[in-house]
Amino acid sequence: TDLSFFNQWVNDLKKNNYLHNHIRMWFASIWIFTLKLPWQLGADFFMQNLLDGDPASNTLSWRWSAGIHTKGKNYIARKDNIEKYSNIRLRSNEILDENAQPLFENSEYKIKEITLNDISNINEIENIIIPTDEINILKDLNINKCNAFAGYPIDDYNDHIFNQKVLKHIKNLTLSSYKEDNFYEKINLESSFENYYNDLDKWIEKN
Repeated sequence: TDLSFFNQWVNDLKKNNYLHNHIRMWFASIWIFTLKLPWQLGADFFMQNLLDGDPASNTLSWRWSAGIHTKGKNYIARKDNIEKYSNIRLRSNEILDENAQPLFENSEYKIKEITLNDISNINEIENIIIPTDEINILKDLNINKCNAFAGYPIDDYNDHIFNQKVLKHIKNLTLSSYKEDNFYEKINLESSFENYYNDLDKWIEKN
């Protein structure tokens, strides 16, 4: 972009896979209102690169910045605020849109009760495949004796085009969740990443 400090944020995010929360807010606001880019692409860019990326928090934070989650109340990145809380000094030609109006979305999202499937035969479950985004499902359902398969296809995990360090982080997070918790001692748990599909096929045949 024509904003040198913003370019530095992009490079920091791609290199270190982290940005301070205040910078994330400024980043989203500038992306949406100064650069006029779709908020969805910005949210996806964050998820590709943030080690602490969380789909719910990330999506709603971008929508909040845009003014479509808390309707009519957008977050504006201002030169004075950036310079007050950082060591950044904007150049005379680095102009932010500080009067942008909130984005508008012609959709209504009604509050709904969360309904969970009632699993009546939970003690009869012998085998379970654990979805990548539900790594605690065994503990949540208190299934402590079973055969389980976990992991994800590291070359085809296409929620986002993840940075390699983020993919490695998700793998380590998944493994540590099982290895460092006594709850899983009696569970015969296999995990696979690099050879996921073949290992899953073998696990299904075996069980």
